[in-house]
Amino acid sequence: MSANGLLNLTYYKFYSSLPYSYSINATINNNYANTMNIDNVVTIKENGLIHPLIQADIQKYIFGKSDFFLAGTGYLEYQKSIQDRGGMLKTIFGPGAGFGRIVVATAMAQALRIEEYLLSEKLITGEFKKDITLEIASHCSKLNEYATKYGDKHPIDWYMDLEKILVKSGKLVDNRISPYSLFRIQEVLNRERVYDRKIGWRVTGYLNYEFNADIPKQNNGSSVDEYAAILRLEIGYPLSNRLQFNHYTNYTYDNTFKYPAANNRIYSTTSLAYKFTNLFDFLLTYRLDFNAVNGITYTINRYQTFSFNLYYYVENNIFLQLVAGLQNNLVSGYQNYYPNPNTNTLNKSITLNIGYRFF
Repeated sequence: MSANGLLNLTYYKFYSSLPYSYSINATINNNYANTMNIDNVVTIKENGLIHPLIQADIQKYIFGKSDFFLAGTGYLEYQKSIQDRGGMLKTIFGPGAGFGRIVVATAMAQALRIEEYLLSEKLITGEFKKDITLEIASHCSKLNEYATKYGDKHPIDWYMDLEKILVKSGKLVDNRISPYSLFRIQEVLNRERVYDRKIGWRVTGYLNYEFNADIPKQNNGSSVDEYAAILRLEIGYPLSNRLQFNHYTNYTYDNTFKYPAANNRIYSTTSLAYKFTNLFDFLLTYRLDFNAVNGITYTINRYQTFSFNLYYYVENNIFLQLVAGLQNNLVSGYQNYYPNPNTNTLNKSITLNIGYRFF
């Protein structure tokens, strides 16, 4: 008999406006497992892991409006098992450079959803012209700016200025935002979950320094210094108003100053997000994690995961997530010039999660 639990808190922010672009990703994972075996003797085994991490990347574009940029990255991770007194701290930082640009288009997706809602309810007489849609998208991106400028009454000022844009389009019925129109717009801005829309691509190279250490240091604990070269490709493209394609590939070559071992790793994620209705979203994801360690022992680890996610958004920012997944794991290699037996496993899983979106 066993019991398992998982708590995952995630914060993500992406910003892009010349000449800077940055992203912050922070997560805290806590999982717990309790296993009880009864074979004349009751045996209870507890396992658990505390795993917070934060990663930040920044890009500064140079040469005016060109797509060349300088970059920097930082990463801090801590892992601790509930059975151990100490844990492992990992720190990574380094400079980089690259080419390309990714633009946030989430506000444009909100503008198109507002137009779609108003058109379906016959609250506007036709589709907006392109310049009006762009103006609505720009206005949607200024919600935080209005909150800073006008304080608690910023929604009133924001909707009054939005009404001016809609009236200027010549498409708004009765030349004013009706209570029902206001309700529909609030649906998009406050209740509807709009995936981050990104357009563009970029390639970045980094030279990183990595430090790993036991915290607190145990009797047999040690610290390891590593250097790494990283090549990263990112692509984002909205295939339609409802369908978003994202791709991320990260290649890392690292070596230690202390041990004669080189590590080649490829981590890749491809996803398709589709907004079915204002309450249902679908997300298809494929992940590849390939790791080859070349030293006294040569080992290849390949993990492939395909998952289907169905999101159902309940009231008050609560959502249910149904995940069906397939995972294929392959481990092979040799030690002291003798091949090790290969292991190739296929795991199937179905998980129901409940979550809360703070903002």
